[in-house]
Amino acid sequence: MFPSCQYEAGMETKAYFTSNNSDKRSSDNGNNDKISTNRINSSSISKEKEDHDALPKVIIVGAGIAGLAAAKSFQRRNGQQQQQQQRVEVQILEASNRFGGRIQKVDDFADFPIDLGASFVYNHKYFRRIAQESVRDVPIESVDPNRTSTDDDDDDDDDGMSLMVSNTWYDFLTGYLAPTSDQIVYNCQVDRIKDDGSKEHPVEVGCGDLTFYADAVIVTTPLSTLKDSDITFSPSLLLDDFLASYPGEMWAGLKVIFEFQTKFYPSFFKLNEQYYADNSDGEVEFWDYSNVNLRSKRHILTGHLIGPPALEYVDLPEDAIVQGILGRLDQEFGNNVATSNYTKHKIVNWSKEPFIRGSFSSKCSKRWKGPQNVTERLYLAGEAFPGGKQDEGWAHSAALSGMEAASRTIAHLKL
Repeated sequence: MFPSCQYEAGMETKAYFTSNNSDKRSSDNGNNDKISTNRINSSSISKEKEDHDALPKVIIVGAGIAGLAAAKSFQRRNGQQQQQQQRVEVQILEASNRFGGRIQKVDDFADFPIDLGASFVYNHKYFRRIAQESVRDVPIESVDPNRTSTDDDDDDDDDGMSLMVSNTWYDFLTGYLAPTSDQIVYNCQVDRIKDDGSKEHPVEVGCGDLTFYADAVIVTTPLSTLKDSDITFSPSLLLDDFLASYPGEMWAGLKVIFEFQTKFYPSFFKLNEQYYADNSDGEVEFWDYSNVNLRSKRHILTGHLIGPPALEYVDLPEDAIVQGILGRLDQEFGNNVATSNYTKHKIVNWSKEPFIRGSFSSKCSKRWKGPQNVTERLYLAGEAFPGGKQDEGWAHSAALSGMEAASRTIAHLKL
């Protein structure tokens, strides 16, 4: 298992804001551990503001892997600075009641944990870069879905897709990137960002009745929220012109997990090849998770439907989704085999998650590789703007994008 996340000394995490009221926000972090995050009341603001005003302030919008990796970069740098004035205050604002974004897991469906969002590992070296730990400090075992090869801690050469054994992407987040309770504000959907260069902390970030002030902002929310104008940017042309030229879109998508009485399917297979013959029109892929976790005696089939193939399902009620996919499996393997062997299921319809509304971004041009500087104080990061010269849609490319945005922010702040 991954270790519990340990934070180095020196992490500054409070951003200052005004509020019409004060309350306590609590969150379920995905494993039913309640995290309470207090808003700073007005009586404590003035003294803390006086103590910390000299420090640069950065707000990260979104607590998916890109936002958490960016925060980790600031945290690690702060721990290396002996002088207080060289550190950065960081605050994460998260619209939902948990961290992780499109990374979640379920522990009680089978006798091993299963990723509900991002699943595949591309190369172990990215885990180590994201965790910002030495090789030996990030234990990973993964196998390809066909169980033809096994990757371990010391293999940095294999760039094939694999799945973690007895761990998940969510375990990785909680082990290395999980935010502390004073570093994040949950249930805080950012609805406005104003870049006003005239003030001491020139960027205003609004969340309902709250206004936060910062020297720079890293926005890591999904592409769908940007395209749908969930956040109002001022001046408005900041993002309007920028997104008008972005060629990609947020694909519809859902994740499905089935348990069957017997195994009637191969370890990895695709349906509806006509949808994605050129790898640009979506995916319908299934893999045998029990083949990855060999100690399991269960028959667990997991899959995702991404892009155009998902559109016929995402607006259906859950029972209809299940019946539709079982019917497709019956067609593929014959003899009503899927329906007759069905035991139970779990569906995550990412297109209906209110702060996500899709799976991941469709492929676009190299022009959009890496985090994007909308202004010198406003950065866009995440899987739609993949870091490390990687492709869209990968968890590791989202994390690298957040890390690169943090590096650019530090350079802008001249620290």
